[in-house]
Amino acid sequence: MNTQNNAVILKRHFAAPVAKLFHAWSDPTYLRKWHAPGAMTVVVCDVDFRVGGHYRFVMQNSGDDGQHGVHGEYLEIVENSLIRFSWQWDGSTVRTEVELRFSASGSGSELQLSHTQFPDEDARNRHNQGWVGVLDNLAKFLDLPEGVAA
Repeated sequence: MNTQNNAVILKRHFAAPVAKLFHAWSDPTYLRKWHAPGAMTVVVCDVDFRVGGHYRFVMQNSGDDGQHGVHGEYLEIVENSLIRFSWQWDGSTVRTEVELRFSASGSGSELQLSHTQFPDEDARNRHNQGWVGVLDNLAKFLDLPEGVAA
């Protein structure tokens, strides 16, 4: 993790082509299956995947009534290359920004995730832990036979 300026910067290699990885981030049918950390599930996944479009995810722990909602706007999209969006937890006034960069890497692909504009180190560290869990679930999803069609 890079901790400059209260930013989370993660790089992750995936054994999937860039188009498949990008599609996993752009299709709500797929996002619903993996876009939560650990054993959490996505119970709401509303996505309007276009510049200026909005999204909302609600995540929940199994057997727990507590839900965690996040919403934002897609700010920039370059097919198979870049997705940039705002990130704001429901009930919070803090708005941060996430940038995903996709690139080919050997027979797979690499994702660089940058999440910036955190108000403090504690918020940054919590998000780092969450994103690591989300990317772990994405890797598991991409390895499934019924995973995203390229």
